[in-house]
Amino acid sequence: MLSESHVIICRYHMFGDSVQQLRVLLVSPSSNTSVVFQRDGNYGDNWYNGQVTLTLTTETTVSDITQKVILLILISSMFNRHYV
Repeated sequence: MLSESHVIICRYHMFGDSVQQLRVLLVSPSSNTSVVFQRDGNYGDNWYNGQVTLTLTTETTVSDITQKVILLILISSMFNRHYV
């Protein structure tokens, strides 16, 4: 089975009491979901680098990944939650 590595690079800023979680999810063609990157809570008033390396096999093609990588940001306040 052949495999390839692909890298997702992002910068993130998680500052304040209302910041809860940043996740990058990978959904496989069979609808299995895995968390490949996650940060929780307040990281202060700074920017950080995030990096995830995805290793793809011949059963998982790049076209599957480009349509199935999900960025989930969870922010809450005293009154409600927002999903972006």
